[in-house]
Amino acid sequence: MGRFLFAVRWKLGALLGRDKPDSGVGGRVATLRDRLPDDLREGPQGPDLSSAPFTSGFQSHDERAAEYASKTMHGVMHIGWVSDGNGGYRGQLDVLVKPNGRIGSLYMLAVRPLRYLGVYPALMRSIGQEWRENAERRTAR
Repeated sequence: MGRFLFAVRWKLGALLGRDKPDSGVGGRVATLRDRLPDDLREGPQGPDLSSAPFTSGFQSHDERAAEYASKTMHGVMHIGWVSDGNGGYRGQLDVLVKPNGRIGSLYMLAVRPLRYLGVYPALMRSIGQEWRENAERRTAR
């Protein structure tokens, strides 16, 4: 469902001219990476996710952040491994969104249920799958 919703979003964004290169990260908004503290900015950026249209900002051993921007919004996705209180860890996803203008505010309000019911759960599943596959490749070396 998440891929379908992203595909619809990209088609609408293209038709309405909301996703032009100059409206994104490094165009309309400065990249998160340029605003990070030195230790994170000088660390690994991490690969861009194939499961989401975000540009990687930083990656450490237990967290990463990526961002996306258009004429509609600027969003930062943060994924971290947090203690589950039983000696293990679980993934936690936070998405921070700043709407751009009245159209951005109305759009974010309209898609809020879709984000929480479809996009975010699908995104967590696909990121988890990518993370497991990368871990298996590293272990196999």
